[in-house]
Amino acid sequence: MKSDIYAWVRIGLPSLGRREPTRIAMPGETNKPICQFTSPGCPVYPGVRTTISKTITIPPQARLAESPMLVELHISDPKGRIITCFRAPVIVG
Repeated sequence: MKSDIYAWVRIGLPSLGRREPTRIAMPGETNKPICQFTSPGCPVYPGVRTTISKTITIPPQARLAESPMLVELHISDPKGRIITCFRAPVIVG
């Protein structure tokens, strides 16, 4: 299984003229193995509670973003099927 972590940010720069959130890949956090961060481990079975524990570092460039920023964790199996995908808010500023 692999994970991808993205940030959904809204940049408040008037010169861009765009205020919709933009999805940006977190540096070094795409197409990464996820099994070492799961408990009880891989494979993940339907109906079995699995805990994912992963720490990410928000890059300093996030200071340019307006709060709240959303962090998206996307997990897929080797065939590319989505196992889970969720977003969590992060306060920046």
